[in-house]
Amino acid sequence: MGDSPTGYRGRRCDDWFTARVTTCGEFDQALKTASQGDRGAYIEVVTGKYAAPPLALKLHESVKTLYRT
Repeated sequence: MGDSPTGYRGRRCDDWFTARVTTCGEFDQALKTASQGDRGAYIEVVTGKYAAPPLALKLHESVKTLYRT
């Protein structure tokens, strides 16, 4: 990845393991690598524009009921 993500309390995460994944196989490998280290990990999961699991869709549909406007 280009720029390191900003971590806890705005600290830079230059020594973190970072990965950008687009497939389940890449995700599995990134999780395996992240679990073997003793540093922070940032895994960006890229999906299709409208891909979302049913729970996430339901939460999105209900979000307006959680806040007073």
